[in-house]
Amino acid sequence: MMASSDTWRIKMSKILSFNTHTRYHYLLSKTGLEFDICGKWDTDERPIPENFTIVSLDQAIINLKEGKYSVILTHTKKDFFIVLKHINRGI
Repeated sequence: MMASSDTWRIKMSKILSFNTHTRYHYLLSKTGLEFDICGKWDTDERPIPENFTIVSLDQAIINLKEGKYSVILTHTKKDFFIVLKHINRGI
């Protein structure tokens, strides 16, 4: 038996993602999950969804160190290595 989406949300804390494509992230917002989006958001393309918070890289790293993310989505090697650098420092 699959868990309901409400059960999934209870177990899932925020997701960190690095914005490289506003329209793609806008589609991700339809999952209803909570996201911290690191990077600029182009409001000319799409409005910022209610379940998204735009954060600076510094804030994302602080949140990462505090264990606030269940999932991290990186879309480029640069973003991956930024995250990896901080994970390897013993988060």
